[in-house]
Amino acid sequence: MDKNNKQISLVRKNLIHLSRIDVIDKLVEDFYFFLSSLTPKKIAKKAAIHSKAIFKYYLKNKTLQETVLIVTKRKDDWQLVFKVCPSYIDHDESFLKLEKYIKKDTLILSIGDFYKD
Repeated sequence: MDKNNKQISLVRKNLIHLSRIDVIDKLVEDFYFFLSSLTPKKIAKKAAIHSKAIFKYYLKNKTLQETVLIVTKRKDDWQLVFKVCPSYIDHDESFLKLEKYIKKDTLILSIGDFYKD
């Protein structure tokens, strides 16, 4: 491979890398706007920032592990918890893993469904 072809190849790799970064940033931004319609903006921003690693994982790996965001409001406080339900456990076991978080003021969102849609 001559020098020009190496440079073209390097430019293509950089463009692919940049486009992945752009996609991840766009997903985080979209997730923020979605959450900000359901929670205070401060909570949405915090959750969106932490979701970036999950979106990177989804883009890098072709298999999706079910990941959910659990948002609970307690008086003047909010709690954010990300939980992974590995693909090796069935839906019943996944539900049992999340069941303890189901309360009146709790929102459970599938990050994988948000990513796929």
